Amino acid sequence: MSESDVKLYKLQERQFDVEADLYKKLGELQDMRKKIAELKRGKAKDKREKEQHLLKKAEFEEKGLPDKALKSEVKAMKQDTQITKKDAKIKDLERRVIKLEEEIDKLEAELSEAEADVKTHQTGAPAEESVETYQEENYEDSLEPSVLDDS
Repeated sequence: MSESDVKLYKLQERQFDVEADLYKKLGELQDMRKKIAELKRGKAKDKREKEQHLLKKAEFEEKGLPDKALKSEVKAMKQDTQITKKDAKIKDLERRVIKLEEEIDKLEAELSEAEADVKTHQTGAPAEESVETYQEENYEDSLEPSVLDDS
């Protein structure tokens, strides 16, 4: 085993770590989109029920049954409340989807970079140092001397 192999495995570890994160985020994105679809379906159902209650209200008013008309109107108002709640949840999820898509884009770029680093290392060409490697190697150099140092 050589130092080159160690570096290769370190690069592959980073690549597969990013890939795992990417698939996790893609799964979360799919779950959110499914939830949005379910909420939209529920919202459509609530709208249908609201319209049915309003039609019943009109029928009851025509028949001279104000109590039943009032009950139907109250039921329609409850459906309206449910519609508003679902709208708010949908908007919140859509904002979260946008944020998650941005994170996925970053992970895809990071994965491409990691794959390129592995490929470059395997072909033997000198690879550019990633920011993380540079920071690890130069961490001690960047430390400022403390007051307690004798230097």
